[in-house]
Amino acid sequence: MKRPVHPLLARPLRRLGLDRGGASADPARLRALVDAVGRRYARFEAAVDAERQSHRIAATGLAHANAALRAERRTLESHVHERTAQLEQSRVDLLEAQLLAGLGSWSYREGDRGIEVSAQLAQLLGMDPDAPPASIEELLDYVVEDDRAGAQRSVEAALREPRRLTGELRLRDARGEVRWFASTIASQADEDGRVTRLRGAMLDVTARRLAESRVQRLAYHDDLTGLPNRAAFMEHIGESIAQARARSSRFALLFLDLDGFKEINDSLGHDAGDDLLRQVSQRIRACLRQADRLARFGGDEFLVLIDPVRKRRDVEVVTRKILKAVATPLKLDGLMATVSASIGIAMFPDDGGDPPRLLKNADAAMYQAKQGGRNALRFYAPQINASLREKVAMINDLRAAVARSALDVAYQPIVDGETGRVLGLEALARWDHPERGPITPAVFVPLAEETGLIGAIGTSVLARACAQLVAWDATRAPPPGTGGRPYLSVNVSPVQLREETFVRELRALLAATRLPASRLQLELTEGTVMDEPERAARVLGELSRMGIRIALDDFGTGHSSLAYLRTFPIGCIKIDRAFVVDLGREGPGVRQAAIVPAIVAIARSLGAGVVAEGVETGAQREALVAMGCREMQGYLFSRPLTADECGERFLGAETPAAAG
Repeated sequence: MKRPVHPLLARPLRRLGLDRGGASADPARLRALVDAVGRRYARFEAAVDAERQSHRIAATGLAHANAALRAERRTLESHVHERTAQLEQSRVDLLEAQLLAGLGSWSYREGDRGIEVSAQLAQLLGMDPDAPPASIEELLDYVVEDDRAGAQRSVEAALREPRRLTGELRLRDARGEVRWFASTIASQADEDGRVTRLRGAMLDVTARRLAESRVQRLAYHDDLTGLPNRAAFMEHIGESIAQARARSSRFALLFLDLDGFKEINDSLGHDAGDDLLRQVSQRIRACLRQADRLARFGGDEFLVLIDPVRKRRDVEVVTRKILKAVATPLKLDGLMATVSASIGIAMFPDDGGDPPRLLKNADAAMYQAKQGGRNALRFYAPQINASLREKVAMINDLRAAVARSALDVAYQPIVDGETGRVLGLEALARWDHPERGPITPAVFVPLAEETGLIGAIGTSVLARACAQLVAWDATRAPPPGTGGRPYLSVNVSPVQLREETFVRELRALLAATRLPASRLQLELTEGTVMDEPERAARVLGELSRMGIRIALDDFGTGHSSLAYLRTFPIGCIKIDRAFVVDLGREGPGVRQAAIVPAIVAIARSLGAGVVAEGVETGAQREALVAMGCREMQGYLFSRPLTADECGERFLGAETPAAAG
C-alpha cells in the first residue's frame, strides 16, 4: 500500500521527480532536498513557536482580564448590595418619619376592589393592615359624624373631574379617640378626561390643634379660675346688646371688687390668695342662673352679666345673694378668712348702649359702693360720673402740681401749754390750686395715697422743711431763755418707709443740710407701723440710732398692739384731736376725755413724750396740763403758717400769742 506523502515533502519531491517513483534520486539532489526540508522545517518550527508564544501572551492577558473582571464584578456587587441596603434603610427611615410625623396615605383606582392604605395610616387609625377598608365609604366611616358630610362632598367632587382639594377634618381611631388630620385629595384622569384614580394624604395635626385650642383658651379664659377673661366678656356684652335690642329687653352688668383681698394675699401668701379667688368664683357662679355669665376681670375683680332682666328689683335680689355668699367665711391654708365685696350695677339700655360705656358706669358705681363702706351694692346714677370726673380732674391737677413742685409747706408750732414756749414745728403739705383755691389735706392726701403720689410729696416736704429750719438757724439766734432751738416734726408715709433707700437718702439729706439728727422728729401713723411690724422695727431702729426721734401720730384711732409698741423706739406719742375735743366739758355724752389720761400713762410707761393735737380752748389746755401733758398743738396757739409768717411771728419771740 502506497503511503501518502507529507505535505511538507510533496513540493521538493516533485522537483526531484521522486513523487512518481522511478529511478533513485541523485545524492546531491537528495542532500539539497534534505537541506531544503530542514530549512523549511526550521521555519515551520519558528512559526509554530511564535504562534505558541502569541497564544501564551494572549492567554495570559485573557487571564488577567478575567481576574480584573471578576474583581470589578465583586466590587460592583458590593456597591449594589450597599446601595440596596441604603435604599432599604432610607425606605424604612421614610416610613418611620412618616409615622412620627403622623403622615399616612391611601389610593383608589376605579374598577379595583377596595382601596390601598399605607401602613402608617393603618397604624394611626388602628386599622388591620391585612384587611383595609373595602371602599371609600368604609374609609369615610372613620370620619366623625359632624365632618363626614363635608368629606363625602370632597370625594365626590374629586371623582367628577381632576382636581386637588385640601382641608382639615376629624377622624376617630379604633380606640375611639378623636384626632385632627390635614387631608389632601388629588384625582387623575385618562385621555378621555374620566377620573380613574384618587390619591389621598393624611397628616395628623392633633398636637397643633390642641396647642391652638390652648392658646385660644388662654386668650379668652382666666387660667386660675377657668372663667372667661375680660376680652371674652366684652364680646359677651356685645352679643347681649344685640340680642336685647332685637327683643327689646334689658340686662344688668355687675362690676364686683373684693374687699380685704390684698391683706389676705399679703399675709397668707399668693397661693392662699389664688385659692380664695377660685372659691369666690365658685360661690358667685352658684348664685347665678345657667344663662347668666361670669368672668374674671383681673386681680380681685369679677364681672357678672344677668341677662335678661325684667325688674330692677330682681337684679338687687341676685346681687345681695352674691354679697352674702362672698362674705361667708372660707378656709384658706387651714385658717378661716373672710372677705366682702363691693358691687356696682349698670343697666342696659338705661346706663349705656355699648360695652365700654356700660363697663365704665358699672365701675363707677362699684367705686361708690366701696366709698360708702364696702360690702355693699350701688346702682349707677348720672351724678356718680360727675363725681368721678371731678376726682379724675383733681388727680391730674395734683400730679401736675407734684411734678412742678407747686405744693407749699406750712408750719404749725408745738408749744409748752403752760409757758407758751415754742418747742417744735410740724411741717405740713399745703396745696393752693390756681383755680380752686386752697385744697385741704383731707381732700388731696387720700388722693395722693391712692395714686402713689404720697411718697413724692413726703420726700419733698421733708427736704424743704429741713432746709428751711437750717435757714432760720442761720438768720436768727435762739430766743433768750428758751433752752435751745425748736425741733422739726415731719410726717412720713408708709410708701416712704417701705423704700429700701429711705434711711440712706435721709442720712444724705441731713449731711447736705447740716441739720443735726436730734433736731428731727418723724411722725408715723399706727397703720404705717403696724402694716409691716418687723420691717418697721428694723427701719425705726436705724433711725433711732442716728439720733432721730420717732413720734406715733393719731394714737388711739387705729388698732395698735401694745406688745408691738414696746418693741419700737417710740420717743413721742401724739394724742388725736378726737380725744381732746371733750376735755373741759361735762355731760353724760363726754366719754372720749377719759381716754387721754390712759394715753399719757402709756407714754410714760414707754419713756416717751406726749403731744396733744387739736387744742382749741383754754379749758382743754388746762385739763391737759393737769394730766401732765404739757406739749400741745392747735388753733389755740396758731394755725399752720407759711415759712415767712412762722419765722416772723414765733422764732424771734419768747412767747407766742394765743389764737383762740
